Amino acid sequence: MPKPRPTCAYCGKDYGQRDVRSMPLKWACDEPKPAYTGNHIHIRDRFERKNQEFEMEPSPVLQGYMVPKKPLKLVKEYMTCDRETWDGETYFTRYDPFCTLRCALAYARNAYNTNRIRNRTYA
Repeated sequence: MPKPRPTCAYCGKDYGQRDVRSMPLKWACDEPKPAYTGNHIHIRDRFERKNQEFEMEPSPVLQGYMVPKKPLKLVKEYMTCDRETWDGETYFTRYDPFCTLRCALAYARNAYNTNRIRNRTYA
Protein backbone atom coordinates (compact mmCIF):
# COMPACT_ATOMS: atom_id res chain seq x y z
CA MET A 1 0.00 0.00 0.00
CA PRO A 2 1.52 3.35 -1.04
CA LYS A 3 2.10 6.04 1.55
CA PRO A 4 -0.46 8.90 1.38
CA ARG A 5 0.65 12.19 -0.13
CA PRO A 6 1.76 14.96 2.24
CA THR A 7 -0.64 17.79 3.14
CA CYS A 8 0.06 21.50 2.96
CA ALA A 9 0.68 23.23 6.31
CA TYR A 10 -1.25 26.33 5.18
CA CYS A 11 -4.24 25.27 3.07
CA GLY A 12 -4.48 21.54 3.92
CA LYS A 13 -4.47 20.26 0.31
CA ASP A 14 -2.60 17.12 -0.72
CA TYR A 15 0.51 17.88 -2.78
CA GLY A 16 3.58 16.24 -4.32
CA GLN A 17 4.37 14.01 -7.29
CA ARG A 18 5.66 10.46 -7.18
CA ASP A 19 9.46 10.46 -7.17
CA VAL A 20 10.02 7.89 -9.94
CA ARG A 21 13.35 6.33 -10.90
CA SER A 22 14.19 5.42 -14.49
CA MET A 23 16.24 2.28 -15.19
CA PRO A 24 17.52 1.39 -18.68
CA LEU A 25 16.49 -2.08 -19.85
CA LYS A 26 18.07 -4.06 -22.71
CA TRP A 27 17.05 -7.41 -24.25
CA ALA A 28 17.50 -9.38 -27.48
CA CYS A 29 15.03 -8.78 -30.32
CA ASP A 30 13.93 -12.41 -30.56
CA GLU A 31 13.09 -12.64 -26.82
CA PRO A 32 10.06 -11.22 -24.96
CA LYS A 33 10.49 -8.17 -22.75
CA PRO A 34 11.70 -9.24 -19.28
CA ALA A 35 9.13 -8.87 -16.49
CA TYR A 36 9.80 -6.56 -13.54
CA THR A 37 10.84 -8.53 -10.43
CA GLY A 38 11.94 -5.80 -7.98
CA ASN A 39 10.38 -4.44 -4.78
CA HIS A 40 9.26 -1.10 -6.23
CA ILE A 41 5.95 -0.35 -7.92
CA HIS A 42 6.25 -0.60 -11.73
CA ILE A 43 4.82 2.58 -13.28
CA ARG A 44 5.47 2.22 -17.03
CA ASP A 45 7.98 1.39 -19.76
CA ARG A 46 8.90 4.36 -21.93
CA PHE A 47 10.67 4.85 -25.26
CA GLU A 48 10.78 1.26 -26.49
CA ARG A 49 13.08 1.15 -29.52
CA LYS A 50 15.07 -1.22 -31.71
CA ASN A 51 18.85 -0.75 -31.88
CA GLN A 52 21.41 -2.17 -34.28
CA GLU A 53 25.19 -2.34 -34.03
CA PHE A 54 27.40 -2.73 -37.09
CA GLU A 55 31.01 -3.78 -37.56
CA MET A 56 33.21 -0.68 -37.30
CA GLU A 57 36.71 0.23 -38.46
CA PRO A 58 38.95 3.30 -37.93
CA SER A 59 38.45 6.02 -40.52
CA PRO A 60 41.53 6.84 -42.65
CA VAL A 61 40.26 10.39 -43.29
CA LEU A 62 38.79 11.26 -39.88
CA GLN A 63 41.57 10.53 -37.39
CA GLY A 64 40.30 8.75 -34.27
CA TYR A 65 36.72 8.27 -35.49
CA MET A 66 35.08 4.92 -36.14
CA VAL A 67 33.00 4.40 -39.30
CA PRO A 68 30.97 1.36 -40.44
CA LYS A 69 32.79 -1.20 -42.62
CA LYS A 70 31.64 -1.56 -46.22
CA PRO A 71 29.57 -3.65 -46.92
CA LEU A 72 27.55 -3.17 -43.73
CA LYS A 73 27.65 -6.24 -41.50
CA LEU A 74 25.16 -6.41 -38.61
CA VAL A 75 26.83 -7.49 -35.35
CA LYS A 76 24.07 -7.13 -32.78
CA GLU A 77 20.37 -6.28 -32.74
CA TYR A 78 18.56 -5.55 -29.48
CA MET A 79 15.62 -3.70 -27.93
CA THR A 80 15.86 -1.02 -25.23
CA CYS A 81 13.43 0.94 -23.07
CA ASP A 82 13.41 3.00 -19.88
CA ARG A 83 11.53 1.32 -17.02
CA GLU A 84 10.06 3.72 -14.47
CA THR A 85 9.55 2.52 -10.90
CA TRP A 86 8.44 4.12 -7.64
CA ASP A 87 9.19 2.94 -4.10
CA GLY A 88 5.67 3.80 -2.86
CA GLU A 89 6.82 6.30 -0.23
CA THR A 90 8.82 9.23 -1.60
CA TYR A 91 7.24 12.28 -3.20
CA PHE A 92 8.89 15.11 -5.10
CA THR A 93 8.02 18.44 -3.48
CA ARG A 94 9.42 21.89 -4.21
CA TYR A 95 8.20 23.87 -1.20
CA ASP A 96 7.97 21.26 1.55
CA PRO A 97 5.83 21.46 3.81
CA PHE A 98 3.74 23.74 1.52
CA CYS A 99 2.04 22.84 -1.76
CA THR A 100 3.03 26.03 -3.63
CA LEU A 101 5.16 29.12 -3.19
CA ARG A 102 1.94 31.09 -2.79
CA CYS A 103 1.02 29.07 0.32
CA ALA A 104 4.54 29.39 1.75
CA LEU A 105 4.54 33.18 1.33
CA ALA A 106 0.99 33.55 2.70
CA TYR A 107 1.93 31.49 5.76
CA ALA A 108 5.05 33.61 6.35
CA ARG A 109 3.14 36.90 5.94
CA ASN A 110 0.40 35.70 8.26
CA ALA A 111 2.94 34.67 10.93
CA TYR A 112 4.81 37.97 10.58
CA ASN A 113 1.65 40.09 10.86
CA THR A 114 0.38 38.09 13.84
CA ASN A 115 3.69 38.56 15.68
CA ARG A 116 3.81 42.27 14.81
CA ILE A 117 0.30 42.89 16.13
CA ARG A 118 0.97 40.85 19.29
CA ASN A 119 4.18 42.76 20.12
CA ARG A 120 2.82 46.24 19.37
CA THR A 121 3.60 48.79 22.08
CA TYR A 122 1.29 51.67 22.80
CA ALA A 123 2.74 54.99 23.90
